[in-house]
Amino acid sequence: MKGGGNAMERFTIGQVAEAANVNLETVKYYEKRELLPKPARSGSGYRLYTKSAVEDIRLIKQRATSLRKS
Repeated sequence: MKGGGNAMERFTIGQVAEAANVNLETVKYYEKRELLPKPARSGSGYRLYTKSAVEDIRLIKQRATSLRKS
């Protein structure tokens, strides 16, 4: 997930998880709980996320951590 890139650039679940510093199951969990919008799918069914998904995951993780501390 390096470089300027195109706004429509798509990333795999592994790339998004690594960039957000979470594991694959966390991304799937957030998706299942509808905390993340359903991603687009490739022709072969792979999840395809936008760069904003990384920001969303980081924000969800940060808020969850804050809730546990209070």
